[in-house]
Amino acid sequence: MHSLSHVRIFAEISAAEMQSITPKLQPFSIEQNEVLFYHGDKASTLYIIEKGEVAVYANASGDKNIRLSTLGKGSLIGEMSLISPSTRSATVKATQKTNGWLLSCDAFDLLCRQKSPAALKMLRNLAALLCERLRAMPFYGANPQEPLSKSWFADGTPSTPDPQYNDFLQQLDFFNGFLPNEITTVMSKMKQWFVPRGEMLFEDGAPGNSAFLILRGGVEESIIENGKKHQLSILGPGKIFGLLSLLDNKPRYATCIARERCLLLEMPGESFHELFNLGDDLAFRFLQAVDQTLSEALRRASQKHRTKIIITDLLSPH
Repeated sequence: MHSLSHVRIFAEISAAEMQSITPKLQPFSIEQNEVLFYHGDKASTLYIIEKGEVAVYANASGDKNIRLSTLGKGSLIGEMSLISPSTRSATVKATQKTNGWLLSCDAFDLLCRQKSPAALKMLRNLAALLCERLRAMPFYGANPQEPLSKSWFADGTPSTPDPQYNDFLQQLDFFNGFLPNEITTVMSKMKQWFVPRGEMLFEDGAPGNSAFLILRGGVEESIIENGKKHQLSILGPGKIFGLLSLLDNKPRYATCIARERCLLLEMPGESFHELFNLGDDLAFRFLQAVDQTLSEALRRASQKHRTKIIITDLLSPH
């Protein structure tokens, strides 16, 4: 096996650490015009292209497919399946003979359960990759203009999170698998805020130095494009927002406003990075939760983007 140090998901993993991963990598090879997988197939495998090229297609109507992108040496296919196995959202077909390596989600899960240092670094690298791909989606690229107003909490006073919410956090997808003492640890690093209805939490283009978890209430994400407001989503209890700016140190991509009186838990950047860079059991669970959140956001954004491409193609004269 050739060195895989050039592959992003293996960045900063030493040769010694790779020894835990190498036995779990299996070779794959497909001929020109052969399909690697179809839209709707079970997604439980990461593919790493070592040589060759594949094309990614969105399924339109009937037998028609729309080409979205081309991937070559060093590219990853299906990295989200390592964190959240689902179904394939596109069809991938070889444009020339292609070979490389595959890693199943079961094999990666075993590495995580074994607390492999390499797996921990892969989780961090995966977070960076998912963040990068989200930023490439329409609406996620940060607006370069300066924000017009300060964040609401600039003059506010937070309180210590109430322990009564620990049981509620255990029921959330983000904290699935966390032990009670680990949730207590995470809570100790957060701040509790009551936010009035209509208050702006932060504005598109503002610096991002914290993430938020909604305990009660609702938050609207929106952007201004060509002078018009576009609502991106309505976030309710249990949802987390603000992760991207903590991961890539770029400005906020949207304006967030409380649609009703909200109870929020804020995780400051320094606390986030402390958990992000630990090497204990909590770090694995925290990183997996972050990657899961980013994966879900990327799936939603990708589906919207592909739907727009398909509709545009179908309405265009040919």
